[in-house]
Amino acid sequence: MTHIKKRNGSTGKNKTGILGLLKIAIDDAGPEKFEALVAHHSPAEYNRTWVLNFGKKSIRLCTRCSGAYLGILASIISLVIGGSTLNWLRSEPLLFLLPFPAVLDWSLHKFRIWRGNNTIRFISGALMGMAYAFYWVRFISNPFDFAILASALAYLLAVGFVLYLTGFEN
Repeated sequence: MTHIKKRNGSTGKNKTGILGLLKIAIDDAGPEKFEALVAHHSPAEYNRTWVLNFGKKSIRLCTRCSGAYLGILASIISLVIGGSTLNWLRSEPLLFLLPFPAVLDWSLHKFRIWRGNNTIRFISGALMGMAYAFYWVRFISNPFDFAILASALAYLLAVGFVLYLTGFEN
């Protein structure tokens, strides 16, 4: 059980665990601010989110970010279980290409060439999340790994260029 400090200053045991902590976080931030943080889409873009219901409360999660979180988790689990047998997942060309579908889908949407859908957003996000996890493992062991820095710079420049061409607002 988790001990938490209640709003009246007293402490007590939270019998609902993580859901209770989530409720407190939502209540403290206010539903609009909390939803903006985890969904980061305006109401007009809610078709790019998924709704999770917790009793009478619900929150929206960005579909691509949800995929990224799952990809990170899957990579961490595979590293723990598979260890060195998964060296092929650490290959530089593969790590460079894993985020590409997410960036391509997002870019085509920004240019209004493609609308995409939540399935594509989720899968491309999961691939991107896998790359994030493996990049972090490499970064922790060598913060000056050229492949990581070059890949990050390439994607940063690509996203920056798309934002420059399409405008930051839309």
